[in-house]
Amino acid sequence: MATEVLMPQITMTMIEGVIAAWHKKKGEPVTEGEPLADIETDKVVQTLNASATGVFLEARAEVGDIVPVGKPICVIGESDEVPAAASASAQPPEALAQGQASSGNAVTVEMPQITMTMIEGVIAAWHKKKGDPVSEGEPLADIETDKVVQTLNASATGVFLEACAEVGDIVPVGKPICVIGEPGASVPEAEAAPVSAPAVKPERREPQSTLSQAETVVAMPGVTPQMKDAVIVRWLCREGDVIAAGDDLCDAEVDDLRRVVKAPEGGVVARLIAHSGQTVKPGDALYALAGASAASVQAPVSSGPVSASPLAKRLAASVGLSLNAVVPTGPGGMIVESDVKKAMLTPQTDPARSAVKPVAASTAPADDVEVIPFTGIRKRIADNLMITKKTMADVTTFAEVNMGRVKAFRENLHISYNAFILKAAALALGDYPIMNSSIEGDKILVKKSVGLCVAVSTKRGLVTPVMHHAERLNLISIAEQLEDYAERGREGKLTADDFAGGTFTVTNSGTYGALFFTPIINSPQSAILGVGKIMMTPIVDENGAIVAAPMMYACLSYDHRVVDGETAVKFLQRIKFYLEHPDQMTVIRKK
Repeated sequence: MATEVLMPQITMTMIEGVIAAWHKKKGEPVTEGEPLADIETDKVVQTLNASATGVFLEARAEVGDIVPVGKPICVIGESDEVPAAASASAQPPEALAQGQASSGNAVTVEMPQITMTMIEGVIAAWHKKKGDPVSEGEPLADIETDKVVQTLNASATGVFLEACAEVGDIVPVGKPICVIGEPGASVPEAEAAPVSAPAVKPERREPQSTLSQAETVVAMPGVTPQMKDAVIVRWLCREGDVIAAGDDLCDAEVDDLRRVVKAPEGGVVARLIAHSGQTVKPGDALYALAGASAASVQAPVSSGPVSASPLAKRLAASVGLSLNAVVPTGPGGMIVESDVKKAMLTPQTDPARSAVKPVAASTAPADDVEVIPFTGIRKRIADNLMITKKTMADVTTFAEVNMGRVKAFRENLHISYNAFILKAAALALGDYPIMNSSIEGDKILVKKSVGLCVAVSTKRGLVTPVMHHAERLNLISIAEQLEDYAERGREGKLTADDFAGGTFTVTNSGTYGALFFTPIINSPQSAILGVGKIMMTPIVDENGAIVAAPMMYACLSYDHRVVDGETAVKFLQRIKFYLEHPDQMTVIRKK
């Protein structure tokens, strides 16, 4: 049997890899454990060893190709086998576009990778609904990443056949989000339902009353011994699906890691009680199964051996239902799967025995409380901040800066104070390169180019677009880019490219009245500069006289694992020097 070899996740931050070299070519024998390919990540080049023995049937990627984690790179099998996946030449042209998979006359649109660090996206809005015509290039959906909300345009023409995800759903990169095709085209079966769901949906009946239609409420299990709570990321099943105990139930964030929660009990899913984004504790109500629990199944209606199909036996065993209690309708008196489903949906003769399993009482929000889902960009910002607090030895040091000469400079050059602060930071980073670095594993990476992340306030929160090659920019160029970022940030027009390549962050809380603060480092960077408001303050000048001067606090937070305290203080003093001697900055001449 042919085996697809997938791009492995070599490092925790790896989302894609480059095929640096192949050690095998088509038709060559492969032995388990021998070198297969060299994989280049953003950090290392590592040899991938074969995990199976056979013949190298096909390379799915060539040297230099970038392949997302989890996607196939080659196929190993018997010499006379044909790789299972169809070749590109057998697919319709529109299926060859990135983020698409073809099935007949239908094209599956997959979650694109909008940014280099993106591993999943949120469906922020749909611009099309089922049955709407779709033209190539027109808006299809709004995708929210950890940095931006970007419109995804259709890459095929046809009819919107089905949305595979709803607004608010979190979808991993490369997974289907919708299907476009010709009118009447069938939706690919693999995309029409989760993998854990059967091809045939169970029979659905509306409950006649609360008492006549019993439910078994299943509680959230303890995924890990130390688990205190979990956040439901997305459901892997739907209401009406038949699941078995141990099936994949939902994705949840547990102990700061994404984990798959297995179903504690199986049956027909009547209700999904916990919603995506909700925090649940072990014992909280998670989902409800149609029919009574195994402990309350009614007494058998017959005895003796019964004939049942394998699917019927599996389903009955997963819900603890005796096959003697099922009325057969199959050929020769055999019990089939639909018979078991009907038995599960049949009202119990004693509703009192159909009591739900005890779960922890949940507290519903009061009427005067607004519930805001903690998802999307706000959640991503929070996650990144927590990475800093949990992994870095962060320290903050402060300096007072006399902005009098910058103020005088601005009388002839009408640009913002922020432009001077950014230019001073860029120059100081050139003087102290270790501040322009990051720590990855057991290595410190010192960046040769300065990518200044500038904090910009938007309706969706604070974002940090990057000013690339800031060391090459003069004051006027920096001021123009600042104005451009601020305007596009307000209008929601910042793109993924605007956020790539940041090495150092500058944030100004002084515009909101703050005197000083302790900024949190933007992981994986090693430092961040925060500045407070400029305020007239009495000082003692060089002549010993008390005068009023426009003073500003500069606050530098740095990762003490990478930067020594002495270096950090000297770096901050260097920024102070440039701001107090603006004539020492780059010649003011527009490029």
